[in-house]
Amino acid sequence: EDWSDERFMALSRRIAYFNVLSRPGLLGRMFFPESSGWRRALKERAARRIVARRFGITASRYPLDVEKARTAAGVAVARLSGRPYLVDDGLTIADLALATMSAPLAADRGLAADPAVSALLRWDAGIVGGDVMAAYGG
Repeated sequence: EDWSDERFMALSRRIAYFNVLSRPGLLGRMFFPESSGWRRALKERAARRIVARRFGITASRYPLDVEKARTAAGVAVARLSGRPYLVDDGLTIADLALATMSAPLAADRGLAADPAVSALLRWDAGIVGGDVMAAYGG
């Protein structure tokens, strides 16, 4: 559980938000669905700056984050070794932590195509009960 939090929480959030911020209008639709037109655009503009600053999202950091995510996903998939759970024969908090902390990687279609990340996201779907790619617009 701790490893998942340390490896994926901030990392996957930055990757997901970087991808959201790279798609004009998406943040506004996600955060301000009740607004439209210039009001939504104005709110989105402010939110983009706040989100980028709050989570340390930069174009120069993004490639480093992607590489770290590939490495961490590889470690997680190796630890799973094809098993449905990380520990013993049943669902634990460790599984929930890994699934929820790594699921936002699905927001990056290129990263999601990486073999280790793809395998981890397929495993996530069995834990969180859905298609994580679809949840992030994939």
